[in-house]
Amino acid sequence: MPLNAIIFNILINGLIHSDRLDQAVRLLDNVMEQGVQHTILTCGTMVFSKIVGNASVFWLLRQIQSGLCKPCIVIYNTIIDSLSKDKLLPQALKLFSEMKSDGTSPNIITYTALVLGLCGSGQWEDG
Repeated sequence: MPLNAIIFNILINGLIHSDRLDQAVRLLDNVMEQGVQHTILTCGTMVFSKIVGNASVFWLLRQIQSGLCKPCIVIYNTIIDSLSKDKLLPQALKLFSEMKSDGTSPNIITYTALVLGLCGSGQWEDG
């Protein structure tokens, strides 16, 4: 039986839960090099586990966007929240604009992450 995205999702998830994060990242790289079509679940697992830094999370987001699926609000919110907490507000606000341009409507979680990030960095008026 050929390996497919479902099998790789299970393996990557297992590696993450076993605290073998470096191996999970290498496996994802390997999967993509082999031309196996990733799924939102594959990249979402990586985003939610926060094993990639904020620089790499944009790479993952672009991988999701280049695939057959569109990022969901949960993926956007997770990334925006992480960027806001790390005081990377220009990137968070840019992603917020991208999200809306993509047709994904922000929700209370999106706005809360942005308001907390703005206020936490002293930008009370903008918050």
